[in-house]
Amino acid sequence: MISERTKAALAAAKQRGVKIGGYRGTTIPKTAVEAASRAIKKRADAMAADLAPNAFPGARQGGPDGYVVCRTTLANNRQRAAEMQAIADQAQANRDAAAAANGAAIGAAIINSGHVQ
Repeated sequence: MISERTKAALAAAKQRGVKIGGYRGTTIPKTAVEAASRAIKKRADAMAADLAPNAFPGARQGGPDGYVVCRTTLANNRQRAAEMQAIADQAQANRDAAAAANGAAIGAAIINSGHVQ
């Protein structure tokens, strides 16, 4: 939600003719876009090279190539995800059973209290 001060400041800027947001008719030169793209790719490659030894320890030790390690890691991650989902499903089943037991106990207590006939 925009505060009253912000609304007032935007209205005052609009009165002064300031264009708020939107396209301002400028274009970024293609060479600048290409340079930025190269810089982003260079940083991404450097980060990947920095993280690869930790992400794929077998590849660092002369083990299988990164593709095989990646496939193995993916399979391991899927297995871990399936195991975690099974644990979450069991926890939910336990919560549901506890809630049903509590509900039955509360219902029995109300009926036994004599307030409900």
